[in-house]
Amino acid sequence: FDESNGLCRRAFWAAIFAVSFVVLMIMLGSTFDDFWGAVLATGFDVVDGTNMLPMMTICNKAPVRCGCEAFYDSSLTSDPVLLERVIPFICKGQLGLTNDYKGAFEADGTTAEGYRETLERDIKTVVDVDETKKRMDAFTDRLFCDNGPYTKDYIIKGIKANTLTALDVFSYAGYH
Repeated sequence: FDESNGLCRRAFWAAIFAVSFVVLMIMLGSTFDDFWGAVLATGFDVVDGTNMLPMMTICNKAPVRCGCEAFYDSSLTSDPVLLERVIPFICKGQLGLTNDYKGAFEADGTTAEGYRETLERDIKTVVDVDETKKRMDAFTDRLFCDNGPYTKDYIIKGIKANTLTALDVFSYAGYH
């Protein structure tokens, strides 16, 4: 390269800029394709409160994705014991609750923030198993969550053997 604004220097920087711009466009296109192709799962709850203004939360506090296909496998939903093990991981919209269920309460009688905290404790009294099985079987927006060795088959085997750990669930269905 020469020290002035020579043709080689201009061509070099023009090529670098053009290649960088093309890479940027490809990455942006890929990002938008991923965004538009993502499954949209929303839930709506109405909770009476003392606030004067309506409040809305758009935050998913769940550490795992509830739509992962392993949780909805027919071999798990057909066995009541296995179904009870997988219920804490399914999406709230697929959960059938008993008609007399008014919400989760803490030990002091106050309303609990979420349903998962008390779900595992109260599963036998608040879950309508037949309705839940129907909803789980009808759920079509299942996610492919395989992550390395943590596959659908691995998770199903762990649930059946009752050897599934929190690390297994987070590695398979966690947000990564």
